[in-house]
Amino acid sequence: MRIVKTFAEHEGDLLADSLSGTWLVDMRVLAVRPRGYTFAWTYRAEDTDVGRDNAAQRGARFDLLTNTLEGVPIVFRTDRTGQPREIANGDSLCAAIGRALRRLAPRLTLTQRPALAAVRATVSTDAGLEHMLLADAERFYLASGGRYPVGRDVTSRSLLPNPFGGASIAATTSFRLHAFAATDSVLTVRWRQTPDAQALARVIVDLLREVSPDSPRLSPTEIARRFGVEEQATYRIDRRRGRVLGMDYLKRVRFGERTRTERVMMKALFTSAAPDATTGTY
Repeated sequence: MRIVKTFAEHEGDLLADSLSGTWLVDMRVLAVRPRGYTFAWTYRAEDTDVGRDNAAQRGARFDLLTNTLEGVPIVFRTDRTGQPREIANGDSLCAAIGRALRRLAPRLTLTQRPALAAVRATVSTDAGLEHMLLADAERFYLASGGRYPVGRDVTSRSLLPNPFGGASIAATTSFRLHAFAATDSVLTVRWRQTPDAQALARVIVDLLREVSPDSPRLSPTEIARRFGVEEQATYRIDRRRGRVLGMDYLKRVRFGERTRTERVMMKALFTSAAPDATTGTY
């Protein structure tokens, strides 16, 4: 599988920062269990001059995980739907990350070192390490194993990680299987996570009160116009096997005049004749 990640930050119409990176992932099913699967992901850099020459600088600011764990299998356990739920080799991965961080540290500039410190803090706890390791796999398999009526939203309540810091925000998650023809071999499932407007407004009001206590209070309409979180993804599903063939994820965070956009594109590069770990019912 190929993973392409991009990050951009705008101040009004001005591009303030941007980064991008491409990695390959080798995926292998290790075991079939009564209630799920055990499978491994192994990241490796694309065989390009740019990809390897910029790995240290790109990694500290952008995606440390996929650079520090290059060549080290991450072993996941899934539930019966193929959703990854836990890491099976966390201790060895934590040790590998520690060794990689020590190698990486001397090569970083002063402005890049705070990012390194933040990652060290994340991997210092079991919950932080597992959240970081599960992120890509959870995102790729999110639409796996579900039952979706054609053309109707399947919704549920969820919690959106707070992009502004603090407690999670109540949200609504929805999946929709788009209409397809009898001859179509690939199905399209769209996913969206929308924060509750009132919950988001409370977070923004509290944040503004903390950083600027003397500023005038904004109306709900003004808050909705200037602040927001948009999160969505499009999945391409093999109709016969229910296998995820690719995913395009987009997250946009607005905070006043500043906008941060993250995009992740994942695509399987080949298909195998053997059963895979993500067969679901669609």
